[in-house]
Amino acid sequence: MTCTSPKGTLRNPVPTEPHRMTQEPTSLLPVWARAPTRRPKTTRRHPLHLHEAAMEEEGADHRPPSSSSSSGGRGFLSGLCAAALRRKPISAHAAHAASGEGLVRQLGVFELVLLGIGASIGAGIFVVTGTVARDAGPGVTISFVLAGAACVLNALCYAELASRFPAVVGGAYLYTYAAFNELTAFLVFTQLMLDYHIGAASIARSLASYFVQFLELIPFLKGHIPTWIGHGEEFFGGVVSVNILAPILLIILTTILCYGVKESSAVNTFMTTLKIVIVIVVVFAGVFEVDVSNWSPFMPNGFKSVVTGATVVFFAYVGFDAVANSAEEAKKPQRDLPIGILGSLLACVLLYVAVCLVITGMVPYTLLGEDAPLAEAFAAKGLKFVTVLISIGAVAGLTTTLLVGLYVQSRLYLGLGRDGLLPSIFAKVHPTRHTPLHSQIWVGCVAAVLAGLFNVHELSHILSVGTLTGYSVVSACVITLRWNDKTTSRRSLGNMSIWQEGVLCLVIIALCGFVAGMCYRFSYATAFMIIALLIAVAAGFALQFRQNVRTGEEFRTVLVFDTAAEEFRTMRRPCDYSQDAGLTDQLIGVHGTMAASSYDADNDGVLALWLLRDYDEEAWESVYRVAAGFLGDAAGTMGFFVAHVYVDPPGFSCPGVPIVPMVSVFFNMLLFAQLHEEAWYRFVILSLLAVGVYAGYGQYHAVPSSSDPHPAVAYHGIPSEAP
Repeated sequence: MTCTSPKGTLRNPVPTEPHRMTQEPTSLLPVWARAPTRRPKTTRRHPLHLHEAAMEEEGADHRPPSSSSSSGGRGFLSGLCAAALRRKPISAHAAHAASGEGLVRQLGVFELVLLGIGASIGAGIFVVTGTVARDAGPGVTISFVLAGAACVLNALCYAELASRFPAVVGGAYLYTYAAFNELTAFLVFTQLMLDYHIGAASIARSLASYFVQFLELIPFLKGHIPTWIGHGEEFFGGVVSVNILAPILLIILTTILCYGVKESSAVNTFMTTLKIVIVIVVVFAGVFEVDVSNWSPFMPNGFKSVVTGATVVFFAYVGFDAVANSAEEAKKPQRDLPIGILGSLLACVLLYVAVCLVITGMVPYTLLGEDAPLAEAFAAKGLKFVTVLISIGAVAGLTTTLLVGLYVQSRLYLGLGRDGLLPSIFAKVHPTRHTPLHSQIWVGCVAAVLAGLFNVHELSHILSVGTLTGYSVVSACVITLRWNDKTTSRRSLGNMSIWQEGVLCLVIIALCGFVAGMCYRFSYATAFMIIALLIAVAAGFALQFRQNVRTGEEFRTVLVFDTAAEEFRTMRRPCDYSQDAGLTDQLIGVHGTMAASSYDADNDGVLALWLLRDYDEEAWESVYRVAAGFLGDAAGTMGFFVAHVYVDPPGFSCPGVPIVPMVSVFFNMLLFAQLHEEAWYRFVILSLLAVGVYAGYGQYHAVPSSSDPHPAVAYHGIPSEAP
């Protein structure tokens, strides 16, 4: 074996002096590797690149089991569990997007910001602001600020992961696949996709209705457009609701998306810019009609109504996560994706707050209407031309929301098609248009059927489940992906590994958030809410303490090579870096892996290697050989001090980890408790159906390794594999 160090090239640098060692050791592996009860060999995602065979073995560890191997030697359930716990192996090197059949990088930071704004702000900015103000009063402004602050927590988590995985589409599904396991990622996808499908159909019907209302501004068309064209006409007792215009609009937008991302981005840029300009004009027109006396009292129904309003308007910000799904089409994804996510969200907060201040200042909150409060407020002031602008802005807003929603759906289907969890037809990308043609047509057809035949507005109360699920899991992914060591050999509570303990803490925080939300919703005793909050805080402290331990600041695992016994011995000792103050620090390269080394000539040649990661037995042998060659014949006792370093991710880093993600998980689950109870039933039923689909199809066809034929699929490195 040849190793390279700052001292030069070394060949078999094991000390051979007679008084030190009478013969060259036959094995330099740790003692547990040579014992009769040999530990099962684990392959890390960041091994020392010793030879080509080791790399091939690493890839083989993640190949999906075939149906024959699953059925032979183990039962169906054991095979299902083994497949469900697979994680997406992430290459340690970021690859460049390739030409050919891959997606092309054409979106700059400006287009990404407008993509997020277009997905978030629809017609709701002209409606929901007034409807919530009827209960919260002028305090609706605080409601939007609180909801925006809560969304910023989620946006920070999305921004870190989007910067960490800048090369591929997938969003929340991809992050879950890398951080947790295959089945959890598939469940997140199904929950999100149902929201997207029903939401697209509902928005299409609303767009058709607004479009008809806009046409009826023309005098000779007013009252002459049949209801089945845009508003919907019910048949068979309301089971079927025919709407002709909604599918037509969906076909037009799907065609634009199929044509190319550059063309669809241009449409979104134009419509979003038009929408923003209209909102700004409406705000400036209303500023001159504001009566500050209408802002008093600011919170007429108390702070609780403001908090309740925040739980309602939270979903008005939903959409910034769409930017994360454009990772493979962004020009500079690692830099631009965080800017697009956070920039679009902050812009939405400013626009919503401005509209709230204007509408509550123009008209007393008690006089605001329910259907079109902003338009009615301007009409009451004699500014009817503004109502025309509001109608145009509503059409533009719904158009961009629908366009971006269809775009995101197709990219999610593309990701699952590549990973084998869905048929491979969804993974095909048009060679010249560079769009996922089949995925795009599929999502357009599903939305067109739902919008054309059913009144999906009736299903609006079961939406937002996928959004909150995705937000919660993404926040948890930020924490788990920051854990540098996920080895199963280290135990914390009985038979539970430290990684499992951390996941348990996250689950406890989520459950406490749900319990606190239930207490708030049904006005239970405040004591129960406080208890749930305290338990969540305790779990958070446990999680924080656990991470500090893993940074190597509390203890060291010491591997000492005994030259007489020709074996490694293991022991643990508290970390006291002050004892190493007299050591001479240097940097040596161990097959491309940097390790801080210290050599104390006065201490019988003790070499301390503070490694950045854990390695397998072969890696330890290589480390020993380099260390022995570095010390030469002076090698007596070798101490390998392993420090598990808390590694910051590449690119954008979410501040305050793990506190910010933990608060995000808690608040998301608190909002989950505010949803309609039918939404909970939908979550459980859809999850069971998704498990069935995965058991029958996904586990046999999934390809979690990076063996995708599309060379553009590449990922940034993540820590080693979880159990």
